[in-house]
Amino acid sequence: MRRILSPLMLIVPLFWLTACPSKNAPPTLTYPVAKMTRANSVVINFLTFAQGKEDGNIHPTTIQISPNSDRTLNVGIAQDLSGGLGGQWQAAVWIAAFQAAQAVGRDLNEYAIMVRGQGYIDGPSAGALFTAGIMAAMTGQPVRADVTMTGTVNPDGTVGPVGGIPNKFRAAVKAGKKVLGYPVGQRYSTDLATQKVVDLEEFAKENGVQAVEMFTIFDSYRLLTGVEFPRPQPLDTAAMALPEPTLKFLRGSAEKWGERYASFSKRFYDEKLQDLYDSAKKLEVARLYFEAASGMIKTGAISTAYDYAQRAGGNAFTAYAYGRFVGMVMQQRFRDLLDEVSSMFNPVGAGLDNIFEIAKKFRPKNLGELNSFISTVEQAVGALGYTQDAARSAEAARNLMDNAVALLARKVPINEIKGEIIKQLLNSSLRYGIALLKIEKAKDFLELKDPTVIPFQPPAGRLEEIAKLYIAVAQANLNYIDQIFIPDLAREAQTDEDSIRSRLMRNNNHYLVAVTSLRFPQTLLKEKWGEKADETFYAQVAGSMGSYYSSSMFLMHHYSLGVRKEDGSVESVKMEKALVNMLEHADKNVRIHAALVQKTLGTIPVPARYFYSVGMTMKEGETSMKVKALELFWRASMQLQLTLQLAKK
Repeated sequence: MRRILSPLMLIVPLFWLTACPSKNAPPTLTYPVAKMTRANSVVINFLTFAQGKEDGNIHPTTIQISPNSDRTLNVGIAQDLSGGLGGQWQAAVWIAAFQAAQAVGRDLNEYAIMVRGQGYIDGPSAGALFTAGIMAAMTGQPVRADVTMTGTVNPDGTVGPVGGIPNKFRAAVKAGKKVLGYPVGQRYSTDLATQKVVDLEEFAKENGVQAVEMFTIFDSYRLLTGVEFPRPQPLDTAAMALPEPTLKFLRGSAEKWGERYASFSKRFYDEKLQDLYDSAKKLEVARLYFEAASGMIKTGAISTAYDYAQRAGGNAFTAYAYGRFVGMVMQQRFRDLLDEVSSMFNPVGAGLDNIFEIAKKFRPKNLGELNSFISTVEQAVGALGYTQDAARSAEAARNLMDNAVALLARKVPINEIKGEIIKQLLNSSLRYGIALLKIEKAKDFLELKDPTVIPFQPPAGRLEEIAKLYIAVAQANLNYIDQIFIPDLAREAQTDEDSIRSRLMRNNNHYLVAVTSLRFPQTLLKEKWGEKADETFYAQVAGSMGSYYSSSMFLMHHYSLGVRKEDGSVESVKMEKALVNMLEHADKNVRIHAALVQKTLGTIPVPARYFYSVGMTMKEGETSMKVKALELFWRASMQLQLTLQLAKK
């Protein structure tokens, strides 16, 4: 006899199916995402383009992630051909893994990650897709098979520019993809086969697909999974205000830097250096900073007034030293100039010794002291990089002088020898000047302490974990630069890659600091202080953070924004819409991390508030100030992220 089901009996099972998800249903998303308990795997399809072809190519990649019980960094890359996956591709995976873990609110060393690629491929343009795919696996969300995208990922989580988008999109359409993501500001992109500009939105309409502009990795994640990742509520801007004791200290320090500006300006004119080549232009930069600082003190923008006053004092010193040295050059007093430049090492060396002696004895009693210390050591290690380069330049000048007779015998023109000596000595003096400035700033940062005392004692092994994490991502960033920029620059200059690295160390401050800050704590300090000493780990965290920050600035200038400089100052950016997006995102990021720190600890570290405060003033200025504001927002976010990592139990 057939049993007839009543309507009520039908409703009950239907309700149960609706209200009680199956074991295989995606988990509810939270921030931070729930701790991973089982392995997840997703397959993504990224796009490439090779010169000489009309269309791009599409490549399947599998991302497998599982819980990592021993908390040792575990990012693996598998390939089906020996040497198939290039250095840029591999560096992009590392950066994506770090960004994904930060985005979901977990530590990278909580996961064992394996990314499997196929064929001979290279390039950084899958960064945004890698990040979204890794986030999907970390959060247990399935990915849409009809979606792909192209775009690098910037260190702040925004999506960066790529080339050949029309060519890549044609390959995606042929492969049956229906939703195509592209980086912010690149709707109008050049077809690299025809050299014609293509409107990506019109291209999508003509091909019956959808083109979506991506601003951040959260857009990429939503596009790939179809779900929104929840982000914490950002703190109000007013809550980022500096405490009164800090403002009082900054006001006093600004006045001292102003006095330094006045002193060196007076000496500059007393010694009649203004008529010497390029000297007056350098002092004019100092004057503009001083006037801006004076105006900001009157309006109450104390943190930015301090920053500008410090720049005024530093630039006035540099202008004075530069003018004196140019005078010696014009009198052909090269030996005197060498002696004077070399003598600058003494105050620099003494200042560095003092800072590192403090660092060796440092034991933070609270997180306010820790954040101040991190900023101090970061500045000191940067000063060391400038000092080492200054010493190399002085030694190069000395060698040229000692070997001048031999060079002349080899028919090297005398003017060429003199020109190189002058170049090396002036570079040395300017580098020593910057080093002195950073040492003074390092001392000031020691005073930027949180008046609220939050006891600090990291769990056993935590410092070493974090040091290893930041060393790994800093190295990945430098590898990124090494793979993307160095070979191209070497080909353009028709020289070897080591020569390009040497030039960058000489001419690019971000690259110089990135390399030095990573190497120094891992070599000399580890040897002197002990491999497992707490002070070594603190210095490694500070140095690798500084390296990651500086290499990120390099990438932002030369790749993400296309910064154009004139006379050493930022004149314009190629990707203006990207700059607006990055500023908005970076500002919000700082306040999100600040809200999390405040919720965890009840306070916000003063250095992060200082960087944010200066950034907020600068972001309303001209292009050069907007770029600087972005740098300061990134620095504030990194300090807050570090605080959260150290506070975890």
